[in-house]
Amino acid sequence: MAYARFGEDSDVYIYLHLNNNYICCNCGLNANKDFDCQTPKQMIAHLIQHHIKLKHKIPKHTMYRLQEEYK
Repeated sequence: MAYARFGEDSDVYIYLHLNNNYICCNCGLNANKDFDCQTPKQMIAHLIQHHIKLKHKIPKHTMYRLQEEYK
């Protein structure tokens, strides 16, 4: 399931992998390698601490959907 895909409104591609890891695909902050973590809370922290800080575009629904995952 993709939470965000690269496009006009998104500089990130976030999805849940089959092994239940959350992936930031080709993360430009990680030498274009995937960033992966085990919880949606960790992915939200990654997005806030890195992508949002650098003013990367992230669709609003991405953060909402990730937040819903750990409530």
